[in-house]
Amino acid sequence: DERFSVKRDDLLIEDDRLEQEAERIVSAGVDFPHTLTATMTDRIDRVLLHRRFGLPIFVLFMALLFQAVYGIGVPLQDGVNWLLDGLRQEVLQPRLAGFSPVLQSFVLEGLVDGVGTVLSFLPIILVFFLLMSMVEDSGYLSRIAFLMDRWMSKLGLDGRAFVMQIMGLGCNVPALMGTRVIRTRSQRLLAMLIIPFSLCSARLQVIVFLTAALFPPHLAALVMMSLYAVSFLVAFVSALIWKRQFRSNETLLLEFPPYRFPTLRSLFMQGWYSTRQFLEGASGYILSGVLLIWLLTHYPFDLPPASPGTLAGQLAQLLHPVFAPIGIDSILSIALLFGF
Repeated sequence: DERFSVKRDDLLIEDDRLEQEAERIVSAGVDFPHTLTATMTDRIDRVLLHRRFGLPIFVLFMALLFQAVYGIGVPLQDGVNWLLDGLRQEVLQPRLAGFSPVLQSFVLEGLVDGVGTVLSFLPIILVFFLLMSMVEDSGYLSRIAFLMDRWMSKLGLDGRAFVMQIMGLGCNVPALMGTRVIRTRSQRLLAMLIIPFSLCSARLQVIVFLTAALFPPHLAALVMMSLYAVSFLVAFVSALIWKRQFRSNETLLLEFPPYRFPTLRSLFMQGWYSTRQFLEGASGYILSGVLLIWLLTHYPFDLPPASPGTLAGQLAQLLHPVFAPIGIDSILSIALLFGF
């Protein structure tokens, strides 16, 4: 009995030691976010999940978020472009001065411009994912999905698809990437089908220019708002048309986590992971596209760039019968073609 008691005490001591070691490892390797109490969470939910005011509050919140994305991201983007221009003018151009004009053009206008195109996306993409990670980790995103689930279910989707549609107003690419939170493949495909109808910030610049040029000031804002309304209408009608082809019987099960303050470590890890996905998935296509455009506008190399004798010029002449009746000449048709 005495030996058994000693052995039991040793086991209990070892068990306590293992438990303390596990707690030490978890404390050293895991950052626990600060969480609001259940009472405070319930009070906030009474406002954010209100039947009448919940959705307008969300729209206002997302508008402020997109404003922050471009308020922070655009200056960073300008800084990246400034660094690339300095690298090009101060470092690369002097070192390539002794090489052939074709090689200089390939490196500066092909490779450098291609890499610069990819890098110019990074600041906005990174800021966007950082802020969206804050929204997602805070516990607010699941509540928006709950607010819109009733309406989206009539379109063959659920509330998460509406969140992705709103994200598409900032940029369609991360919104499409965000559909990974939808577990059913058919619903993911249907959500990805309608997201491109969201008027992203790139199209916003075109809309602002056209409305200001074609309409008086007191109508321009109304026209712009109507374009956004029509874009959502077209997206929802498209979902109605195609929902039979993408049937899904999945029930939306949501767990409302308590509101919490995300840790800086988790935010930067998620932001970098999403940015790396963008680099791995899109950089190859962008760089290849820029190099292809360079080749089409410069070959044969003994002709002026984008002249009628280059590959791009020959392609423009081939498409001349299509574009000429609507007043687009050869040079503009090249630009329009590369716009795709």
